[in-house]
Amino acid sequence: MNTLGENRGWPPKLVSVCRIRADTCDRLWAIDSGTIDLATQPKQISPPKIMVFDLKSDQLLFSYPLKDKTDYNEKSLFPTITVDVTSANCDHAFAYLPDVYNYNLVVYSMQTNDTHTVTHNYFHFDPLAGDFSNSGFHWQWQDGVFGLALSPVDREGFRIVYFHALASTMEFAISSKYLQNSTLVRDNARAFKVLGNRGVNGQSSASFLDEETGVLFYTLINRNAVGCWNTFKGEEYETKNLGVVAEDEETMTFPNDLKVDKKGTLWVLSTPLPEFFFSNLNSKNTNFRIFTAPVRQAIKGTVCDEI
Repeated sequence: MNTLGENRGWPPKLVSVCRIRADTCDRLWAIDSGTIDLATQPKQISPPKIMVFDLKSDQLLFSYPLKDKTDYNEKSLFPTITVDVTSANCDHAFAYLPDVYNYNLVVYSMQTNDTHTVTHNYFHFDPLAGDFSNSGFHWQWQDGVFGLALSPVDREGFRIVYFHALASTMEFAISSKYLQNSTLVRDNARAFKVLGNRGVNGQSSASFLDEETGVLFYTLINRNAVGCWNTFKGEEYETKNLGVVAEDEETMTFPNDLKVDKKGTLWVLSTPLPEFFFSNLNSKNTNFRIFTAPVRQAIKGTVCDEI
């Protein structure tokens, strides 16, 4: 077993894994926040760590604990991980880890086995978009940068990284060329671009870009829906160019995560998160649902369609 990023005295056990990503090199990446009791009294019982598994053997390849006081602190929460790699260069992988409460992004390089932290005003929440309503519950959140999605690789070998805060309706972008270089990103704050606004109730958790069609999918948690924008069309990121591929008040309650697999299928996870946080789950209900559809079927008839 490769032990890149020695555990620094902490056991390599899983504590609280929220989201995972499989890469094109048959590896499964996970960010373990190391935090328990998120809905009541959050407690850090181990450092946040990246864990990478071999999908062919189900073995842990390596783990990398984030650096205390540099990558994370007592406020940190890492809800997701986005992996930037190609099958042609598996050892040259990067992982992007949004810290929603410190409003920054931790970037991990597999080649150097090290991390650096990126800060920017666009990672912060929007105070005018902090109101949430779902399943009869009303609350406020101040979660910053959360959803990230990657474009196909450009001629220089980089991608556009699309991102947004959870408590926001705005979408932003930056080239991975800057994120991957701590000096370059620090000296080029204007490399961060404003794309546009999703409009009323446009708060979103997860997003994912289908490389074949160029469609950026994103959850709409206040609307119990999944939205889309076709990046290949060259149209502005504004409401008239944003579509809805699915919406249901009863079955698609709080769509929390989504992905597109290598066969071109869109997967969406619907969860009872508001009930979990603010009440109790009813075991007699169907609390979790997984929706699937071929991407081209999902976008058919919407403004995101290729035609």
